[in-house]
Amino acid sequence: TDEAGPPIVLHQLRQAGVPLRLITVTHRFQDVLDKVHLVGEATRRTQAARNLAADLDARWQVTRQRVQARPPGRPARVLFIMAHGGAPMTAGQGTAAQAVLELIGARNALEGVQGFRPLNAESVVQARPDWVLTTTDSLAAMGGVDRFWQQAGLAQTPAARQQRLIDLDAMALLGFGPRMPATLDELHRRLS
Repeated sequence: TDEAGPPIVLHQLRQAGVPLRLITVTHRFQDVLDKVHLVGEATRRTQAARNLAADLDARWQVTRQRVQARPPGRPARVLFIMAHGGAPMTAGQGTAAQAVLELIGARNALEGVQGFRPLNAESVVQARPDWVLTTTDSLAAMGGVDRFWQQAGLAQTPAARQQRLIDLDAMALLGFGPRMPATLDELHRRLS
């Protein structure tokens, strides 16, 4: 994707004669299908890519119908935290995490925040998340569920009081790849 880098490495690859084709990230489900078609084209397996794209789209449509059939009411407020190493970060608008939440009909608890920001107690408490979403790697890096809930401000949230934590594979959740339909379906079911 056009998020690949660092730029110097991409430049070196091009200078070495490695053909690069980058897909512009839009954080929509269409990104998944675009990637499948591009790989199919690059590997001269366009029919296999068309078949896979059709299958992925069909699975996404089933999940989309479930999302749209949810009874009316307040959508779940979800706080996404990534802590793969270093300071834990939360995700606001313009991120893959925000896009995923929108796709499944949830609401990002960090409204009005752009991009990723370091986790801080005040913003976490103010966000009042019903759920916390993280990656399996983040949970492991933090030392497990009990240690995860000890992060700044989390103990004072509705999510912590109800022990509502969902962890999923980072690439399946944020990579907009072929596992996306299954991951979106699982996330939607767990939030319901």
